[in-house]
Amino acid sequence: MQTLSPPPEDEEEYDEFGEPLYMLEDAASAAHNPFPAECCVQRAASSRRERYFHTMGKKSGWRGSGMSSVGSDYRIHRPATEPGALMRELFPHGVPSQGVLKSGAAHISADIVFTAVGCGSSPWRGFIVDDVLFVLADGFHGNDREFRAAVMALMDLAEEVLNCFSVIVALPKNNSAPEAVSLVRAFLYSGFELVSPLLYQPSPEYLLVGFDAM
Repeated sequence: MQTLSPPPEDEEEYDEFGEPLYMLEDAASAAHNPFPAECCVQRAASSRRERYFHTMGKKSGWRGSGMSSVGSDYRIHRPATEPGALMRELFPHGVPSQGVLKSGAAHISADIVFTAVGCGSSPWRGFIVDDVLFVLADGFHGNDREFRAAVMALMDLAEEVLNCFSVIVALPKNNSAPEAVSLVRAFLYSGFELVSPLLYQPSPEYLLVGFDAM
């Protein structure tokens, strides 16, 4: 296991949980990080933020840490927007669910911020409506192995922690960069399927892909 070292006392930083931000000793060790993915969950029914770390190997899965001082080589940042802003951005008319268009924070049971090796400084943000996890994946800068690990961690998160039966990922259409095109293809290769815009009526700026988690 890679040794985790706190920064010097005079340069100590704290994350949004008020706990010390621990760093890996060097950037090259990211590939050996025992926690290659992590997630912050804010449930609507609780004022407490939950923090989870994903482990790989024989005992892969998500572990809750609460206010633990366990750290990683990247930070989790909470969205700077108010609750429901991401829903309005992706679904201006609301999220169709159970025959009703649902909009606004009142219909969101949890907000998440997910990051993994390869996400860099752009974590994936998401929210849950009626046991469906909606995620905005607006970038990924890792290799194929890191992407597969990130998707596996996301699916495990939906099933093990969030109890969601489906995952819908929104991908920006207006990004014509090669890596953006590759991101769509990578999700399709990972078992996701294109979701008809007639089903969820997303903003025309986004393409949806989906996967049944359970």
